[in-house]
Amino acid sequence: MRRNNRKKEPQNRKSIILRLMLLAFSAYCIYSISSYAVELIKTKQEQEEYNKQINESQLTIDELNHLLDSEDNSELVEHAARDKLGYVYSYEQVYTDISNN
Repeated sequence: MRRNNRKKEPQNRKSIILRLMLLAFSAYCIYSISSYAVELIKTKQEQEEYNKQINESQLTIDELNHLLDSEDNSELVEHAARDKLGYVYSYEQVYTDISNN
């Protein structure tokens, strides 16, 4: 009987070591997957921000192209005077938002 017990001890040790190695590998895999998921979420948020910036830029480009295509250049001159030089009509009141929102 003693001989049978000796044979089972090394197998039990190997089994325990194998289980611990499997547990460690599983923990590593779970950690890696969760890290990649967090990185993926951050990347998607950055992509959404870039897409918003692209859309805003495209709207600005479309507006400027419309001004260039118009037959009456007074709109283009008025737009440039308002945006670049800060000119306004004498009857207009200009309010400046100082809250930086």
